[in-house]
Amino acid sequence: MKKYFLVLMVAILATGMYAIEPITWEGSFSVKKNKGAVATYCINWDNTRCGEIEDGRFVHGSTPLKQWLAAEDKKMISEGKKDEANHVKRWPETCNEVSRYFKEEWNDTFAKNGLRLTNDDSEAQYHLEIVIEGIYFGSMEEAFDWGNTGAIIVGHADLTERSTGKCLTRFNLNHVRGSGHITERFRILLVFHELVEAIEEL
Repeated sequence: MKKYFLVLMVAILATGMYAIEPITWEGSFSVKKNKGAVATYCINWDNTRCGEIEDGRFVHGSTPLKQWLAAEDKKMISEGKKDEANHVKRWPETCNEVSRYFKEEWNDTFAKNGLRLTNDDSEAQYHLEIVIEGIYFGSMEEAFDWGNTGAIIVGHADLTERSTGKCLTRFNLNHVRGSGHITERFRILLVFHELVEAIEEL
């Protein structure tokens, strides 16, 4: 029994040691140390794909976001839950809420001593574009498991100089996982909370 337990603990430690880094970055601009810097920002969902993600990769294929949203509505209708078939209709509102939430989280974390995000083009020298290449939305059932699994995003975020278009810094979103929650809306918000925290910890 002791031998089995020891082998199990070694396996767990080894998995932790080689787990993929949530975020890595490259470039010359520190978002934490450039006081007074201001950037416009956007979250780009144009080419997002959906599916189950492990170690930053889709493991059972992926589906374009718009197609996934439509399929979820069709599934709700087939299960007799017509009132819950609002994924497509609700998505623009979700995107706006995520954008506002991300800005608030970012500015609470970085604006005092570093980069501040704004919606005002006239005061910004930089632009931050967060490109979501892939997302796993998680599920209500997983919110109750021991791993507290939430949503996962992969992609990248580029900080560019607006006057030249030059990319100063790129954040590689290798595997950013939020906390679990019973509602999809909160799982999406929480993964963007984790995104800001992961950048702060770099």
